Amino acid sequence: MNEDKTKERLEDLVEQIDLQSLQIPTIIQNISSVKQVKNLYKKNIELVEMLLLKKEVNDKLFNDLEEIGKVLKSNYHISLTDLGLIIEAFKKALVTAIQNRIINLDEVEVIARIERAEKAIVKGFFYALMIETIEHIHQLNFLYSDIFEVHYDWLLEVKKYFLNKKESIYLVDMSACGFTKWLTSLEAEILMFAAEKERYLFNSQIIIAHKNLHLEANYIVDFLIKEDYFRAVESLKNFFNNYLLLEKLISDLLVLYEKNSYNIFIEFMLERSYWEKNLVCYFVINLHIPKLVTLLKNNLIEKISVEMKKYLKKEGLDFYIFIQDELHLLIRKPKNLTYEYLDKMIKNCIDKILDKYALLALKEEIMIYSIRLDDLKNREINYFKEILIALKKRKSSENFIIVGDNLLENLNKEVDENLKKLSIIKNTIKNFKIELFAQKIVNNKNKVFCLEILSKLPINGTYLSAVDFIDIISEHNLTLEFDLLLTRKIREYFFILSKFTDKVSINIYSSSVSEAIFINELIESYNQAKELGIELIVEITEYTIVEDLEILAKLNRENGIRFAVDDFGSGFSNIKTLIELASKKLLSFVKIDGSLIADIEICSKKRNVLKQLIKFIDIMGLNPIVAEFVDSKEKVEILKSMSDKIVYQGFYFSIPKKIEELGKL
Repeated sequence: MNEDKTKERLEDLVEQIDLQSLQIPTIIQNISSVKQVKNLYKKNIELVEMLLLKKEVNDKLFNDLEEIGKVLKSNYHISLTDLGLIIEAFKKALVTAIQNRIINLDEVEVIARIERAEKAIVKGFFYALMIETIEHIHQLNFLYSDIFEVHYDWLLEVKKYFLNKKESIYLVDMSACGFTKWLTSLEAEILMFAAEKERYLFNSQIIIAHKNLHLEANYIVDFLIKEDYFRAVESLKNFFNNYLLLEKLISDLLVLYEKNSYNIFIEFMLERSYWEKNLVCYFVINLHIPKLVTLLKNNLIEKISVEMKKYLKKEGLDFYIFIQDELHLLIRKPKNLTYEYLDKMIKNCIDKILDKYALLALKEEIMIYSIRLDDLKNREINYFKEILIALKKRKSSENFIIVGDNLLENLNKEVDENLKKLSIIKNTIKNFKIELFAQKIVNNKNKVFCLEILSKLPINGTYLSAVDFIDIISEHNLTLEFDLLLTRKIREYFFILSKFTDKVSINIYSSSVSEAIFINELIESYNQAKELGIELIVEITEYTIVEDLEILAKLNRENGIRFAVDDFGSGFSNIKTLIELASKKLLSFVKIDGSLIADIEICSKKRNVLKQLIKFIDIMGLNPIVAEFVDSKEKVEILKSMSDKIVYQGFYFSIPKKIEELGKL
């Protein structure tokens, strides 16, 4: 048989195999035209003829075949199984043709060349799969990607080795892997803790997946050295699947943790400190920065967190940082270090961070609490959270406080008292037991300008006033429930109130204004009051108005509701916002913070500040101006000398009375 006949038979054989290949779904999906099919056929014929008809084959041919393998994987997404079947089908058909003397070629030489070609194609296939794997891992955007860094770096080393840029490739030592170390860290333990009863299942699954990942990595090294690319491909796929499994398991733990992260963190810490005496050190870093600059506070806490992580990692400590309003730092204390050493380390760390960002002026605003967990008597989670709340409220001239046995004893007393108040508050809300009082706001002629409604909670024949419970309600996320109760309760008294005034004000928490259910109740109460000739005015603390300005404007525009700025001058002033409030005519009046009224008889500096503040309010047209805490004639005279647009509220004119007793005011 001459060469032309052999060539013709080979072309027929290649055509048959190509037609079989076109039945593979992934290839069909990536064929866009008849021209593309013809070009593929032409290319395959050229390669087969060069492989089988040439007396000698050179390296260039096998390099071209590697490229074919890359293209089949990257462009046509063919599976290794399908690729093997195509090559095997071609080899079998060719051997049959030789044995039947349809094609005149040496069978042994043909098989050897096809097997070498197959190795080159699968080698290219492996490379393409490796590049895809590297890109997939790089694009995962996994929160804990740093602990997987050793695995990713190893893949990059394999790539260099494959491109002959490295003479050898190392085996991955699982015991030296950063992920293995991370699994024993506080951070990993806290995440596992979030899984509760399933934590041991998660832990075992993660350990097995990580072990398998390392096994497959070492298999890959072995197969590449032996040039067994088929098995190298399978191990690379298994490597990536185990990587994805690890990522999924840890992501699932994160979801469980983030559902209730603060409680999980506190509960873990309390449990661990009980079982590991003297082994866990706990710090709380709190920033006493006004709420108006919450963004500044959050940015500073984030800076402290980032820098502290660098510092503690450098010190080789096992730690975990949790942020919720303040920064919580948990350190597993090495046996060779004392609490005192760690206290000093954290203080120095904070100083360095503040110095780095030129923020040493804020040092006095940062409180660091070093809490001796071993001294805790009550480890119930809600009780401990109350201790943290009480701790933040305590005033101290020092900015580093060791919270040990003595201080905890005092805090326990405060907590017990606050828990009693909390119980009363919850019972009040549940049973609709709130009682409403009214206090007059009067003008220069001692005529009622407005009545402010004050909430009090009955307890054993007396009352808890707002000063006793306002913070507790906020700290325990009861603000919406309480404001709903107040807004509904006041409707019972509109008829009585209408006999004494045409303006009534109520205080609400700013967070309620963004809740649809509260807005609906407020509009209903406003409309009921309006029917009886009363304007219901909503007082909101000055610094909270910033976030709710658009909501306030909408309520005013659509329903006519006006607002009052409470505690103006308390340190959270935002002039731009107040000007905008005035320009939109959203305000009925402005209340000056009572702390600025106190002691004006004897403090000339305070009088000067107050005078400028009143002048500023007057210029903006935010009148009238309500002066709170007016408890003497002398205060009245001083205020009158400052402006004739001031109205007065305080014990000098009236004490708060039950609404039913308004006739006695």
